[in-house]
Amino acid sequence: MNVKFKAARVIAGILIGCLATTGVYAGSKGDRDSSRRGGNSDKAASAVRNATGGKVLGVRGGDQERDDYDVRVLLPDGRVRTLRFDPRTGHVSD
Repeated sequence: MNVKFKAARVIAGILIGCLATTGVYAGSKGDRDSSRRGGNSDKAASAVRNATGGKVLGVRGGDQERDDYDVRVLLPDGRVRTLRFDPRTGHVSD
């Protein structure tokens, strides 16, 4: 009986941990920012992907303090670079 009780506590702990993690992700700042920015982060990722042929690893910026986006990209040659996207001009630069 003691083994069953311990197993039940472990399973309950795992479930609580999973639920807590899901709740944090659902309410994360990134979700709110992407809707507020009107999808410009998607445009930034697409522009960098088209310009480099690489895989976009992440997008930052586009907040109240700055309009441009920093986009981390894994280039086809294996290097990782951060490029800047200006949503007003659509220009991608170093």
